[in-house]
Amino acid sequence: MLIGRYCDRGRPWLAAVVEITELKVTAFVDFLVDTGADVSMIGPADCHRLGLEPLVYPGAPQVRQSPEPVTGIGGEVYPYLVRARLFFPACDSKHVAVQTVNAMHVVTREMTRLTAANASALPSILGWDILGRFGTLILARGEDDLRLLAKGEGRS
Repeated sequence: MLIGRYCDRGRPWLAAVVEITELKVTAFVDFLVDTGADVSMIGPADCHRLGLEPLVYPGAPQVRQSPEPVTGIGGEVYPYLVRARLFFPACDSKHVAVQTVNAMHVVTREMTRLTAANASALPSILGWDILGRFGTLILARGEDDLRLLAKGEGRS
């Protein structure tokens, strides 16, 4: 079972360690749990904080640009795609839930048509491409309950 939290205006967040081996990046990232998002992404603020901006660019080794746009609040962008592993610490054991994402979306501040300040406000997103790998997502904001259960795991 993974436990998230509600903060920042009551929005649901889940933390993970993100490892992008090819770019030699490993760092802690807070993801906004977005049940309306099809794909997960490392947002502009985290991209900048992790030092990814100089590493992801057209023609960079181990990086490719998506042929399909991603559309959301920040507008339409063609994100960079990288292979990443996400390590979610499980709250009730010594285990870690590891998810490998063959095409993790990375959006830099320069990709958006927003000002640098507004682009930096866009969070990293945990969408259904990763959420759907688990069995159950419990979002009960009134009870301060955010849990992500493995397939077959009980709701107790």
